[in-house]
Amino acid sequence: MVELKWGRLMKAGTESTFFTDFDAWRIYVVDDHGVAKALAGTVGVKAGSATCCDPNENVVVVKGTWPLGGTRFMIVPYANAVAVAANGVMKRGDFWLPMGVMSKKFVDKTKGAAKLFVGSLVFTVTDAKAFAANPLAKGIVTDSLVESLAAKNIKRMWIYICDTCIKAVPKARRLSDSERRLTGEALSVKYEILIPSDAGVKDFGTKSIDTTKLTKSMTKNAVKAGMTSFKASGVVVKPMVEEKIDEKTSGSATGEAKQMAGLSALVMMLAGCLFFA
Repeated sequence: MVELKWGRLMKAGTESTFFTDFDAWRIYVVDDHGVAKALAGTVGVKAGSATCCDPNENVVVVKGTWPLGGTRFMIVPYANAVAVAANGVMKRGDFWLPMGVMSKKFVDKTKGAAKLFVGSLVFTVTDAKAFAANPLAKGIVTDSLVESLAAKNIKRMWIYICDTCIKAVPKARRLSDSERRLTGEALSVKYEILIPSDAGVKDFGTKSIDTTKLTKSMTKNAVKAGMTSFKASGVVVKPMVEEKIDEKTSGSATGEAKQMAGLSALVMMLAGCLFFA
């Protein structure tokens, strides 16, 4: 897992003027010349009226198989396709800038050991479909998980949620006792937590998640992101599956496809604000 951080898109030649007329950020793995080798992830654009550049405003954790020829990450603004409402004819297709700011060369960590915890959550919320479709959903759930795991000092960079891991789901006909008590729409979240062996975290597991804090944080963070009518009223924490990862199982030391920071989460900082001419 690799955590990337960067600031807002600032208009070149202007002071504290930000460009937000796009839908998401795309993170690519590229070669030294900026040629894309793989799409690593996406992050929604945060709305706001900030007048100062926060270099850590955008944060994402990416994970996957490192593509052949890839040497670093590149972040570019992305806009969804736009159709003319009257006749449905496309005004333009999906669009993203051909070049963006690139990180330093990625150096994978292949030594050491870690524990990977894979789990899932089922929230009861007011509008599951709208939340799942929101490009900021991953960040909201990740931040909420961090707050609910504060007692164990779990870092944000250890938590990974994939682009398709948050879904609105129909309620099952056969419900567990805990799920039966929940009313509202169901939101399913699959997550992974990678804890380095030298992090000092002990007795970690399903019960480490403070469900009261988790639901309150989900509501608070969603409202802060602009989803003012959203509310999480309950959550069911499914049992985590634990897996030990070392130099033999991470792939990097076996000749298999190399994973992004398979043994431990890494942080890569990009230059503060990105500039748009």
